[in-house]
Amino acid sequence: MKRITALVLTVLLTFMAAAAFAVSETWICPVCGFSSTGNFCSNCGGRKPASSGSASSGSASASTSAISNIRFESLRNGNVRVTWSASGNGPFYVNYTMPSWNSRWRESESYTRTSAVIKHLVPGQRYEFTVSDGSAKASAYYTVPSGTFSELLTNRKLTMDRTTFDLGNGGIHDTFQLRFYFPQLRSERRYSWTLALKTPLGYSSRVILDENFAMQPKISYYYWNFAIEGFMNRVEEDFGEIPSGYYTFEAYLDGQYYAGVDFYVYGR
Repeated sequence: MKRITALVLTVLLTFMAAAAFAVSETWICPVCGFSSTGNFCSNCGGRKPASSGSASSGSASASTSAISNIRFESLRNGNVRVTWSASGNGPFYVNYTMPSWNSRWRESESYTRTSAVIKHLVPGQRYEFTVSDGSAKASAYYTVPSGTFSELLTNRKLTMDRTTFDLGNGGIHDTFQLRFYFPQLRSERRYSWTLALKTPLGYSSRVILDENFAMQPKISYYYWNFAIEGFMNRVEEDFGEIPSGYYTFEAYLDGQYYAGVDFYVYGR
């Protein structure tokens, strides 16, 4: 009777160990890069990717996926191509962040190949990129190249029709007009146009992009009407606060600095 009891206990403990292994299986969230268990990320709430290994009713096997050798290539229009080596077939997830940000960002749901073009980046800034497939991940740092746009030298400026915003007194709902000036041209020119926001705490993750920006002949400027709320909400999401101080909008053409304009924000 003792031997039978011991056998039953052994089987029961083995079953419990297998169950514990299935419950505590760790996977890597493609959104924030956090290691989690269960079906949702305990850090950001993202759903577990379908490609993550899971214990079946028969047996569980360890993942042999591996990601390595992350490489970067600066493209002519200011974008960055990220490539990597992988033993698995994906899908792959690419996210990026800065040390001062509270969150990670990504531009596409997933990639089926071992390369991705990242577009919403600020020239001259250093980012941490993480590539994962739900069961393996790798990270690498890269500083986006920067320079000064030199094709057009006259009438190049960026202006705002208001340069002070008091967020604590209803100013969060204020709107403003942003004007982008350039010399009158004889023929159309096209560039990749980027607008970045520099805050007292660093650059915001919100980057506005027009990959087919056309400078038309006989026109001296373009303008856009914005609400300051959208920019400030992202600042708060990035840094956990909206600090008082000077901010700068910076415009880039093909990843090269074109012009900037300063404004002051009374935070909340």
